[in-house]
Amino acid sequence: GKWLLLSMQQTIYDYPSVWHVDLDTVKLKKVVPSQPSVWQWFADSSGVVRTGIGRTKNRRWVLYRKDGDSRFERIVNVKASDKEASGEIDNIVLVSGSDQGYLVSNARTGRFGLYRYDIAQDEIGETVFEHPTVDIDYIDIADDGSIRAIHYVDDRRRIEWLDPELKVIQEQIDNAIPDRMNWIISRSRDHERMIVWTSTAS
Repeated sequence: GKWLLLSMQQTIYDYPSVWHVDLDTVKLKKVVPSQPSVWQWFADSSGVVRTGIGRTKNRRWVLYRKDGDSRFERIVNVKASDKEASGEIDNIVLVSGSDQGYLVSNARTGRFGLYRYDIAQDEIGETVFEHPTVDIDYIDIADDGSIRAIHYVDDRRRIEWLDPELKVIQEQIDNAIPDRMNWIISRSRDHERMIVWTSTAS
């Protein structure tokens, strides 16, 4: 890519702002100013920052805008003791041009799982993936904002592919290199080549 978004505190007395970083020049441009008690910012699949999560000891609220030209509005303001509001939010994934997306939260089970999420209503929808004993570690997001894979650790590192093509490729790799842990760690843009990391359990 040519640029990235960086959430950063300018001083220890500030809440995080969001900056656009040009990777050729390393010049920074502030795209979202800080907001009181807002520590988390989330962008959609096109790179537009559309959501912020604010927290105090007893309250959580959601700042939201439909697109990059709109102003942020506080659309949800709930007590921390309310149902499904006391959990932590680890990640929000929004699709460009939509209020729908995904949420990584531990509100339902006490463990971090992945759920469908209506950001405009702050409603957690159907479960995409929950593990019965451990948190998910992180999610692999495709360029179109869809979820490609879910990573977690139980007795070892594991990956749950939601992308059907990569799920088949993973099975082919595991059959070709049996009794080892095999990880697809990089793939070319034309999908013709990939780098696979492989190791024994020890």
